Amino acid sequence: MLETEEDIIEEPKYSEDEITYLGALRTRLENARDMRDREHEEFDGMSYVTNHELNEKIANTFIEPKRNKEDTTFQSGTVRQKLFAVLSALVNLDLSGDISAFDKEGLEIQALGDAMEDIITKTDELDTDDEKKYIRQYELLKHGTVFVEELWEEKTSKEKKLKGKFAGKIEKQWSEKVAKAFAHPTRNVIPGINVYLGDITKYNAPDQPFIFTVDMKPYEEAGRMFEEWERWKNVPKQVKNFGSQEDGGVFSTAWKLLESQENYVEIIRYQDKWNNEFALIINGVLMTPVGLPLPWGYEDYNVAQQNLEPIHAKFAYGKSLVSRTRNKVALLDEMWRLAVLKTQQSYKTPSVNISGRMVSNRVFMPGVITYGLQPNTIVPINEKIGQGVTVAEMNMLQAVQESIDSETTSPTFAGQQAKGDPTATEIIELQRQAKMMMGLTVFAMSMLE
Repeated sequence: MLETEEDIIEEPKYSEDEITYLGALRTRLENARDMRDREHEEFDGMSYVTNHELNEKIANTFIEPKRNKEDTTFQSGTVRQKLFAVLSALVNLDLSGDISAFDKEGLEIQALGDAMEDIITKTDELDTDDEKKYIRQYELLKHGTVFVEELWEEKTSKEKKLKGKFAGKIEKQWSEKVAKAFAHPTRNVIPGINVYLGDITKYNAPDQPFIFTVDMKPYEEAGRMFEEWERWKNVPKQVKNFGSQEDGGVFSTAWKLLESQENYVEIIRYQDKWNNEFALIINGVLMTPVGLPLPWGYEDYNVAQQNLEPIHAKFAYGKSLVSRTRNKVALLDEMWRLAVLKTQQSYKTPSVNISGRMVSNRVFMPGVITYGLQPNTIVPINEKIGQGVTVAEMNMLQAVQESIDSETTSPTFAGQQAKGDPTATEIIELQRQAKMMMGLTVFAMSMLE
């Protein structure tokens, strides 16, 4: 085996101001992390991360593995169907802004407003925003809260040019250089678990004392992004969790806020609009000077937040379509699983063998001839055990389904055929009521845009 010496990474030499600033910043980060990730009654006694992961599984119809051999892994997919029924209605709506420009005297400048609309339309086209809008609306329905960041994106690409026609030789026959690719403004959805708010009791994002995001990237990828930064050479590869017993102390660079994979770095972007302050921390190393102004040129957060349904005025996060219906859908899925088991039971009824012989369960298969058994020596345990799902049980299933439809969208609104023989007037009335229920959802989506 070959032994290679690890690169020795020196800790950065901080000034007294930087040491004080980094210590206060770490305290703020830790408090915000602990406040968000503890259990909250607003999340039904769960933490934000647990609630987020549960919504994700339900929205994607996650099929749990079997706990027992006889279990049925059935999922109706009701929640996902409802989500996309609502999304289908939203896709057809034009929620783009209508811009009006005014001079300092309050007089409208029509041409300037129209020009700004054209600029935003072209920007959205270059950023493929139609697809991104679909994603952020889906995220909002799924989790009840969505975070979108606005950035000026500059990417680099490696340009290569052959010196002549390629002749099959192995040696390098081209020149190459790193060049800047097209730069443009962009909007990206940030997963909610990567965003931390300074005060969880403030409903409006612009009122937050500070916001920071946490991003995990492979060390090599982060190196391509920050290799020209002065302190990248001081970023360690292996660090300890901040707050653990092995934490190196407030002034040590060997710390991180969250768990991460090996050879991954934790990138923290901190912003405080009230002090017009931005900080970038990579694996505990402060990469920016103390008091750096917000780099995007305006004194506000570049992260927008929108809630679907408010929980209450003193809570920053919202309630989602998934969390509103997940209890009833879980009940419906459980009833369907039991109905499947009962149907299987009617086809293969549990029986008692009083013949005195060992027989295989294949005796119940179609066309099987079994010799030497007397009639009525293999009989069902109960006379009614093979009756299958009863009418009363089907009515209960239907009642739960109708209750879910009343809280979300009716089958008619989703483009499905209505049950029974409804009149045209009844169908129109159902669709009208469904649109009324969609009113608050459309409002939330328009406020997001």
